[in-house]
Amino acid sequence: MPPHQYWRFAGFYLLYYAALGAYSPYVSRWLDGIGHGSYAIGILVGLMWATRVAGPLGWGLLNAHSPRPGRWLFAGSLMSALGFALLVPATGFFALFFALLVFGLFYNAVMPQFEAMTLHALGPRQAHYGRLRAWGSIGFILTVLVFGWALDRWGDARFPLLVLPLLVLMAAVAWTHRQAPAAPMVRGGPGLRGLLRQPGVRRFLLVASLMQLGFGAYYVFFTLYMLRSGHSGLVVGSLWAVGVLAEVVVFWYMPRLMQRLGAVRLFGLCLALTVVRWLLIALFPTQLAVLFPVQLLHAFSFGAFHSASMRMLAEFFPGRSLGAGQSVCTHWARARAGCRRIAGRRRLGCRWWTPDLPGGGRRDRAGLVHPSPRALGPRGRIGCCKAVLSATA
Repeated sequence: MPPHQYWRFAGFYLLYYAALGAYSPYVSRWLDGIGHGSYAIGILVGLMWATRVAGPLGWGLLNAHSPRPGRWLFAGSLMSALGFALLVPATGFFALFFALLVFGLFYNAVMPQFEAMTLHALGPRQAHYGRLRAWGSIGFILTVLVFGWALDRWGDARFPLLVLPLLVLMAAVAWTHRQAPAAPMVRGGPGLRGLLRQPGVRRFLLVASLMQLGFGAYYVFFTLYMLRSGHSGLVVGSLWAVGVLAEVVVFWYMPRLMQRLGAVRLFGLCLALTVVRWLLIALFPTQLAVLFPVQLLHAFSFGAFHSASMRMLAEFFPGRSLGAGQSVCTHWARARAGCRRIAGRRRLGCRWWTPDLPGGGRRDRAGLVHPSPRALGPRGRIGCCKAVLSATA
């Protein structure tokens, strides 16, 4: 891949995941700061995952036969920025609902398409995908660290204005891909439906669904859970950043790791380590000596799992079918996981809100329980653990 092409792909990954690093850890904090309760937060933030069910599927089918898929990439990126801009004046529940719905539909739609464009551009050097994707993790780290400090300094109300420039820059980089050629059509193949009937595809989708379920409560309530456990915004941002830093390392060494373990065994290892990670976070929310090492497991929860997924998708869906195949697979996995995630967020939001949470707690003006270290205790930690597991099970 020529250097100028490499940096165009790296730049899009950098800005896309920089926006995600600013959004995912802190959107619930912003919604809390402008006066919404945990039940409303669960619904609003759950829209990001609900739109992952519909957005990639429709978008993938629309651009699957386009001779210039880069134009669709730019259109989706631009609509993401415009949808997010609607959050700047919005404060009411329904205005926020509409803005997050528009933003989520287009933001979630463009990445499966861009992943297919990346794998096509890499050609036979697909083992080096992880090193290109690592730029997205770098962007995530930078914004996670900076935004925790920025919101502490300037207040939660500045959240939309701080995130919006990242999405505008992402659309600008997408513009440079507008002439990207489409992948060649594979003649005489079984077609998309035939490819989806492969036994390996179904097993892959089942594993993807299980992993998606596990991240439901984490993305919405981890930041609030850490803040209510007495940690500062800078510490919370550092916890997110440590996990993504480990992800960068595993992306860099992924060709060697994949060659040694293989995709199937790597999937099993990732699932087992993710279970350990969730349990330790739930049981020891005040112990930084536990939390920081546990966040290193994000290297396997996301980084290794994602790289293996891309490798398997490229094998399952050759040529131009990769973009549509990835979108359909994303739809299938998240249609099962997304509904459970939304329900889990609502259930966990109610559990977080309830003043008689095991171990005690007090409710603040936003309607959230403060599980202070004293209030949590052993029974409280077990209660929080059960709440997380019941929300995602």
